Amino acid sequence: RILIVDDEPGMRHFLVKTLIPVCGTVDEAPDAETAERLLSLKQYDIMVLDNIMPGQKGLDWLTIQRDKGGFTDTIMITAYADLQTAIAAMRAGVSDFLVKPFRSNQIMNALRRRLEFAKLKRENFLLKR
Repeated sequence: RILIVDDEPGMRHFLVKTLIPVCGTVDEAPDAETAERLLSLKQYDIMVLDNIMPGQKGLDWLTIQRDKGGFTDTIMITAYADLQTAIAAMRAGVSDFLVKPFRSNQIMNALRRRLEFAKLKRENFLLKR
């Protein structure tokens, strides 16, 4: 399950069309408030999160979610990338970082890396048990 959080309808549409054939379940949220509501209802394997959104920055919202105990793997996307943002994103627990505009193969590669990592974590957990 994938959750896309981006205020731009065109970007959400592009991501849904790109990811749904591979993932099956892709939900979308136009803002952090809607995303938080969806996260309270469902468990997601990966969240694709835009940083610059009206109201609250994605990175600030993610930091609050992490402090509350949220642990969804996150791929951050942003059109305004600088070194400080990338460092802050990694400190907040972002798994991957893509700069807009990006190609569909870039998001697919990031998604594959995250899904493979999630699979390895599950296998490791099962082996430990």
